[in-house]
Amino acid sequence: FNVRVGDRVLKRTLSDSDSILPGSSLSKKAQLLSSVDALVQYFQSKGFALQASVNLVESNPSSTSPTSCVFDVVWTAPATLWSEQWLRARQEVVINDHDAKATASLIRRIGGSTSTYSYRTTFSRSGISRRFTVSFA
Repeated sequence: FNVRVGDRVLKRTLSDSDSILPGSSLSKKAQLLSSVDALVQYFQSKGFALQASVNLVESNPSSTSPTSCVFDVVWTAPATLWSEQWLRARQEVVINDHDAKATASLIRRIGGSTSTYSYRTTFSRSGISRRFTVSFA
């Protein structure tokens, strides 16, 4: 379910904006960071959040490796803030984290079938932060 939803959201987004996927002359890590930033800015431009940013986490030693990457996607006042907080508080499965699903789809698209990833979501009073950890084989 999550993979299909992410792939469909990304497919629709790519059909609307050709600037999300950079040229393949960049390293996978550079392609990913550039693409995630473009994806986040696209979501923001469509009204998903008031502000958004992608931040490379420098404190993780593996983030300097060309085959791994740790980054945060930070959303200020995203459209899903209240519903995600409510679902998590009730210990329900969160199924409306479409931004995370689309980002995961982008990771699979750039990294290929040998890439692995995980993400953790944290909430603040006015936003959502998702920390992605990605490895390319």
